[in-house]
Amino acid sequence: MDLCPTAPETLAAQGRVKLNVLKAKLPDIHPADLADILEELNHDKRLAIFSELETEHASDTLEEIEPRVQRELIAALTKERAAELIKDMTPLRRPTFSLSCQPPMSTPSSS
Repeated sequence: MDLCPTAPETLAAQGRVKLNVLKAKLPDIHPADLADILEELNHDKRLAIFSELETEHASDTLEEIEPRVQRELIAALTKERAAELIKDMTPLRRPTFSLSCQPPMSTPSSS
């Protein structure tokens, strides 16, 4: 039985090879370029790639990602991982939402 080059088994193997090559190259991709790439991917692929990043590279990349995608990625992470990445971000580039499920406390008005 001949395997045609587009057989599902062949495509799956090619996908794994490409993913392994991508994983090896991730540290070499500038965070701004990686942010552009991640913004173009669907949620599952975006999260799979983002999850492979070391903390510093992930936080640098997160700083460059548009806010909508930034919120999506952070929401998909564990609270501990999200807090670790946000803590490592430049203060002015940190997202402006809370990791807790509780609404922010209101301050009494001075009226």
